[in-house]
Amino acid sequence: IFDLNPRGTQRYTLRSGIDNMTPNQDTSGTKARFNSAQSISFGSSVPLSGDILFKGGEIGNTGSLGWVYANSYVPFTLSATPGNESAIDITGIEFFPNLNVIKLIFQVGKVNFSSTNPGASLGITLTSQIKITGGEGDRLSTVNGVHTVYNNAAEGYEYLESNSYVYLLTERSSEATLTGNPPYLANTAPGAQPNLEISIGTSSWKETGVVGAEALRTETSVYGDYKLGINTIARAVSTDYEDGFVSTATYPRANLDVVGNTFISGRTQTTLSDGTGGTPEATKHAFIVGGASDNPDSTAEFRVATTTLSQDGRTEGATADIDNGRVGINVNDAALDKNFVVSGDARITGDFTFESDIDVDGGDIRSTAPTFNIANQSTTTSLNLTGYAVNVAIADLATADQTINVGTAVTGTSTFNLHTDSINSTVNVGTVENTGAGNISRITLGGAFANRQSSIFNVKNYQSILDGTLTINGGEINTTSSTGEFTL
Repeated sequence: IFDLNPRGTQRYTLRSGIDNMTPNQDTSGTKARFNSAQSISFGSSVPLSGDILFKGGEIGNTGSLGWVYANSYVPFTLSATPGNESAIDITGIEFFPNLNVIKLIFQVGKVNFSSTNPGASLGITLTSQIKITGGEGDRLSTVNGVHTVYNNAAEGYEYLESNSYVYLLTERSSEATLTGNPPYLANTAPGAQPNLEISIGTSSWKETGVVGAEALRTETSVYGDYKLGINTIARAVSTDYEDGFVSTATYPRANLDVVGNTFISGRTQTTLSDGTGGTPEATKHAFIVGGASDNPDSTAEFRVATTTLSQDGRTEGATADIDNGRVGINVNDAALDKNFVVSGDARITGDFTFESDIDVDGGDIRSTAPTFNIANQSTTTSLNLTGYAVNVAIADLATADQTINVGTAVTGTSTFNLHTDSINSTVNVGTVENTGAGNISRITLGGAFANRQSSIFNVKNYQSILDGTLTINGGEINTTSSTGEFTL
């Protein structure tokens, strides 16, 4: 449609496609074409950087207006430290009489392109564009600009991937007479051309002209604090149509301001999901808040890993959810060895349900409530507490009046065992201090008095010592002595 006259080194053309097929000139790599028809041409011309291709079928309700063949430049190496000359890519530029063609001469061992020897390949193909800047002097200053690869085998200027040189078509005026004897070489070393830079352009089709931009609102008044709002139009009122639904209500209020729900897969996917290239891959850097972007393994305020412990080469705990990822608060990646890890304190204002065990590596479980219950519900019928403890203190800090009940609600059969297997045992019960005239000590043991055969108080000690009076409410003192003798 239009070929714009460039004011700088970048050219532009505006072109219209015949359909909406996504163009793609890449035949290999991570973003290679799916169909050869994607590699387009304009008649006999291949696309060049700056070509803008509008959709030819329809604009559609989303996506873009079309594509731009976007480019960036990577400089070749023109100098190296002594002893490392093999790192140099280009050693000179040759000029020809009556031609606007120049020849880039490569370092020994370097070639235009090689898929099998990347170290030797300069990545130059027939569609490459080479940019020269900083050339000084009567001759080199004339080739500053962007040039295309020239291939004319009939006239001796053939492009081959294995060549150690490449011909470029320039815009310079041809010189009928070149001083000196051929070959007419220009030195590219920094000593001769301190500001010279020769770069190769890498180009790919990028969508341009967002369709559906009404979903977005931006605020870019402060460097480093650019803001993007998504669906913030939901905060607008109907009369905001008068100004394109742009108002203080729709301004983004954060660097990313989303009104509505959000889905983040937390899995990397470098290919499409229809079987043309694999499945999504979990990542330990699925979502990170805080930390350092150049060191994502460092401590972050919040991190989500969709990888499992085994995928990260970690040991799985007995109760770990081995099929899912992990969440961490104030931890680095190395500390994220559980499904949920928190470094620091926490406050939970509602009930918290644990469906498995709790490991407490600290020394206390505290409560500010006046009543504290442990497993105090009908579904818990067995309680094991500090089974290996050798020093146990229960309610041992209270100094006020105290009531301790153990099993007082049982209406069936109850058994109370204390020190049943020890070889030395001392039991003190109700040992109230004796000197206080108002002190009280009452100990009641046993019962079932009406069932004489089963109402038994059996003292296994050899001696029974009473410091005070013994009162027997019954009428008999019996003995099981074999002699029938009883001494009092």
